[in-house]
Order: sequence, then C-alpha cells, then structure tokens
Amino acid sequence: FGRMQEFGLEYRFLAAYLRDEMTEEEQGAAIEQGNMQYAKRQMTYWRRNENIEWHESAPIETITERVSKFLD
Repeated sequence: FGRMQEFGLEYRFLAAYLRDEMTEEEQGAAIEQGNMQYAKRQMTYWRRNENIEWHESAPIETITERVSKFLD
C-alpha cells in the first residue's frame, strides 16, 4: 500500500481505508476535503497569472465569440 500513496490524493485515502485506518465515510469526506483544498490552491495559482482574462458565466454564443476573437 505504500506505493499507492505516491499516485495521488484518492489513492492515499484508499490505501488508508484498505489498511483499516479510516472508515468508508471518513475516506469519502477526506477525499472531498482534499479535492476542495487542491482546487483552492489551483485557483490561487491561476489568479496570479496576469495574462488570464477572467469572465463570469455567459451564454455559449458569447463564449464562442470571445474564444474566436482570442484565436484570431
């Protein structure tokens, strides 16, 4: 199980579950919390990139237009 911990977040908790170190419910909660923390770190990283233009949700036509302008 030691090698499983090297593969990623989910595998780390799966290995702990298989070693009876946590229950199935604890495993699910740990994976959910770990994924949320990882997503927060990603957003922090990407917000620092000044070349990214952030937009709120928009209709598909608006998004398509913006992407087309960007690619031209």
